[in-house]
Amino acid sequence: MRELFERLRAIRGVEWLIGLGALSLLLLSLMGGAQQETVLQDGLEARLASVLSKVQGAGSVDVIVYTAAEETQAVAAFGAGQTAAQRPSGVVVVADGAGDLQVRMELARAVQTLLSLPASAVEVLQRDVNQ
Repeated sequence: MRELFERLRAIRGVEWLIGLGALSLLLLSLMGGAQQETVLQDGLEARLASVLSKVQGAGSVDVIVYTAAEETQAVAAFGAGQTAAQRPSGVVVVADGAGDLQVRMELARAVQTLLSLPASAVEVLQRDVNQ
């Protein structure tokens, strides 16, 4: 440990600036990846809502896609590709027509098919008529 401190003291000003710049770029790239992931997730939710609202009897549809935070942090920490972070682990669909069992089943199957999710990871709920 003492050896590390001695090496740090021996580094000149320009080298410190280069190191600080590299660290700054690394932090900015990690933050940019999180913002990009949010944009991708919002886009996925909008596309799902658009497709699901076209199912006969579905009516107005809202979608929330959940991505496990642990996956996102692991991908960011190790600098790997974004594929694990983009993989949804659960979806909630709120639809006007979900009170009809047939419509509810069709919406759930569509989400399961589109996102390759098991039935246990998809929940379809009827929208509150007072909302």
